Amino acid sequence: MSANTRDNRRHQGGFFVPGGFMYLSADDRMRFLNRIEVDQATGCWEWQAGRNKDGYGRMKVGSRDELAHRVSYTIYKGPIPHGKIACHSCDNTGCVNPEHLWLGSNEDNTQDMMKKGRHRSAGSLGSRNPRSVLSEADAIEVLELIDQGLTNKAIAAKFSVTHSTISCIRRGKSWKHLPRKAAA
Repeated sequence: MSANTRDNRRHQGGFFVPGGFMYLSADDRMRFLNRIEVDQATGCWEWQAGRNKDGYGRMKVGSRDELAHRVSYTIYKGPIPHGKIACHSCDNTGCVNPEHLWLGSNEDNTQDMMKKGRHRSAGSLGSRNPRSVLSEADAIEVLELIDQGLTNKAIAAKFSVTHSTISCIRRGKSWKHLPRKAAA
């Protein structure tokens, strides 16, 4: 694409974005607005269309698949400079409210996550561990069912997990931080 074509499209509502040019037509903007629902309690504009595996909204812009919160930022606040990302102040990956978005680096976003205690790592306990398939409340109930004498298989069926998941809880290999009854 020539510089003149880019400049002409910029004046028609397009913006450069890292990795390429984002041209947002009037139809793109209308499709964007038709795919949001405002949560009155939080002020989040919840994306009502496709999402990626991490919960971020996705929207087709031209031939490119764009993240909906980046499209929102571009529409309402302008282009996202190279090396910057659109970060969420509300920590809701499905939110596209431009008032909940701020520009920062990957490092800024990571520091924000750590400061707010949203960091999940394999060393984290309980449901904060990214490999966890149960909540704290579920794990406590599992321990109660174990104490009542139910089998791993029966408990696993109740929670739609494998019997080895229950076995690890029973043997103290996982959810070690939860209080357990003393062995008789």
